[in-house]
Amino acid sequence: LGLALKQRVESLTGVPVSRQKLLSKKNWKGALQDGYAITTTTSSSSSSLSVTLMGSAITLPEPPTSKTIFVEDLSQEELQQQHDEENKDTIAALQVPIHLWGSSQPKDSKDQQQEQHNYNRLVSGWSQVRIQQELLLNSPFQGKVAMRMGMELKRAYINDLAVLSDGTCVSAMDDGHIQLWKHASQQADVLHPGGATSVVALEKHIGFGTAGPSGIQLWSVEAEPILALSNPVPGTSLASLVSLGTGTKTCLAARFQITREINHGQFRL
Repeated sequence: LGLALKQRVESLTGVPVSRQKLLSKKNWKGALQDGYAITTTTSSSSSSLSVTLMGSAITLPEPPTSKTIFVEDLSQEELQQQHDEENKDTIAALQVPIHLWGSSQPKDSKDQQQEQHNYNRLVSGWSQVRIQQELLLNSPFQGKVAMRMGMELKRAYINDLAVLSDGTCVSAMDDGHIQLWKHASQQADVLHPGGATSVVALEKHIGFGTAGPSGIQLWSVEAEPILALSNPVPGTSLASLVSLGTGTKTCLAARFQITREINHGQFRL
């Protein structure tokens, strides 16, 4: 019978009977049926039987036990969790001092996965885990906003920034406010009379200096006023400061900007 021939073919080739299609133009029409009787009169005069086999011995793979999940279907929290799992060994070995960003990790694990974390009413931004990942994997932030400090309530612009040796960030605003930021919180908010155009960090933990139309002001690290110098050049405004360290001394170089022309003979009789 045709079934017996198929079983013999399966033992020789490994092709299952259910997947076999045996063709022999001279002996039967179409594919061989299981109940077809193969006799000596059916086959040709030669002792051999020429048969064409169509079929594959490769078994179909088993269907997946779990549902396939695409990246497009994941939420931001799930993507962040997957990213943390892939880089947990590298992140655990990372040791980067980030004085400005924060002093501790968010306590809640959900806060570590959030895109934005509220540290306090004045500071919001990435979680510490996210910041460490960006520092490790991407090095520069590449124009990304990592943290916002301050409140956009008053009409004042930041003219200059400086970072002290202990990691404190000092901002000079055009309304005269000098703000110190450290560990994701505001440490101090002092006033430079007449507005501030420039701020510079001084060497050896002395503090910092600020400049504006009224003159130069020197401050300690705790934002305590040390020395005030009035503007020595009438009709000008202090535009910027540069700190020059020369051995044991620290010098300041100032750049002046003309604000109005002075005509000494204007009121001469």
